[in-house]
Amino acid sequence: MKMDIVKYPDPILNTMCVDADLTKVETHQLASDMACKLISVGGKGLAAPQVGQSIRLFVMKHGDTLITCVNPEITRRGRDKVTNIEKCLSIPGKVFRVTRSMICDLEFTELSGTHRKLNLRGIDARCAQHELDHLNGILIV
Repeated sequence: MKMDIVKYPDPILNTMCVDADLTKVETHQLASDMACKLISVGGKGLAAPQVGQSIRLFVMKHGDTLITCVNPEITRRGRDKVTNIEKCLSIPGKVFRVTRSMICDLEFTELSGTHRKLNLRGIDARCAQHELDHLNGILIV
């Protein structure tokens, strides 16, 4: 499936997403297509609204693996914050200085239906916070 990345200022990027339905085959196909797209563009993470779907789903590289996070939540953010450069596939050619927690706990459901909790640090924590912002209609602009 050909999948284009939605570009700023498309209004879907500022929309609060609804829960993803794991019983729908379309959810599984979307996740698969998003994983392929993320790999093809060489990004770190990609959220469903960035491909025109207003559901709570993102894919991200976590170490050497690609994880799919369905209906994710950050349940804890560390107090220590750091400001660093971020890019966004929906805002090509621009960089932004963003302050985020250095660690966070991410809870989500895998495509298999298994509930997971990860304690993320560094770039992985930053990426999860960035992608979750997308699901909440928040952009780094």
